[in-house]
Amino acid sequence: MTFAKTTSALLFAAVMLGAGATAASAGTPFQEQHPRRAEVIARAEHQIHRVNVERREGEISRYQAHRLRAADRHVIHQEQRMAFHHDGRITRYEQLHLNREENRIGRHIPG
Repeated sequence: MTFAKTTSALLFAAVMLGAGATAASAGTPFQEQHPRRAEVIARAEHQIHRVNVERREGEISRYQAHRLRAADRHVIHQEQRMAFHHDGRITRYEQLHLNREENRIGRHIPG
């Protein structure tokens, strides 16, 4: 191998290692850079948990629990579609829209 090939191979390896380290640490900046998305997703997941608890306690039927979970999953999918159109972020208006939908779903959960 020539000096130029060796140097370019080492440079390429260094760049790839740096990119891997950046991608591995990208878990926490999600919440810092996308607080609206994190809030909407956390709220939907919390409501799904509430539905599961109420179903276990017998407060709602299996059918009602299924419908409520499906509605919350629909909100999560909506959020993902909205974020896709805005480079991984959702606008304030979109967050308000999703929160309104979560409010409507939450009214049907007893407790």
